Amino acid sequence: MRLHRQIMAARPYPGATKRADGFARLALGTLDAVTGLRRRDANRTAELRFVARLIDCEYWGGLRACRAYADRVRSVYAAERSVSDYPVTKLVIEQLARAMLIPDVVFCCSTAVRPDRLRDIERRLRASRANGDRVTFRIRGRARSTPIQRTIGGYWKMTPTLCKAVALARWVRLVPGWMQEESRYRRWVIDLTDRCAQELPEKASLWLEVMRQLSRVQGHGSHRVRSVRAARRAIDSVLELAAESAVATGPQPASGVSASGNPVPARGSKNAAGE
Repeated sequence: MRLHRQIMAARPYPGATKRADGFARLALGTLDAVTGLRRRDANRTAELRFVARLIDCEYWGGLRACRAYADRVRSVYAAERSVSDYPVTKLVIEQLARAMLIPDVVFCCSTAVRPDRLRDIERRLRASRANGDRVTFRIRGRARSTPIQRTIGGYWKMTPTLCKAVALARWVRLVPGWMQEESRYRRWVIDLTDRCAQELPEKASLWLEVMRQLSRVQGHGSHRVRSVRAARRAIDSVLELAAESAVATGPQPASGVSASGNPVPARGSKNAAGE
């Protein structure tokens, strides 16, 4: 996280240092708010995963996307305080980020030229800039735009400089119909997370199963679209079964009152006649 703050502060944008400080405050504030989760996570797996996903959100949509992600993680954690191990919060940390980070060409180019990843790539390939070696990315992009009714896709060879230029083109997400299926899935998962925070901890087992079903979404392109549809069908069936069982069970009568509304004497107590 400290390294990413330095990367943000070094960007040639006006107010880069201010945005870097805002990211650091957001990350540290969220980690301070989920202290119970951190205490029960011996290997710090959930904490490290949250920080990594928060950095991905910053590359995807800046501080606005980071705040949307962090606020929902905090709300689910606050609603799940009565649970000892916070299983739903751990799943939300991963599955919410996977849904919010739409893998469009802008995000792929942004993550491809991350300084830490560029260093890893050069180290694996044993490439040296001093010797004139250059890294070229082969990025697969696919998007369908409603106005032109065309699917733009294919494999594109891009240099790091070109990737940095494409990473600045976030405005393409405003084009009507851009990544339409992914955008609908993103909004749907966000609504599910908000509903989860409202219904916890009473329905913890239900939402644990729902978040597990979200892990069925895998792959990219057409394979990801098929897995998204399968996950949505599975989750809709789980929620429908839960709603039907709740209707069949009905509200439970209050303690000391029978189903007909008559008072029920406590066990071992005597009635008015002393019997």
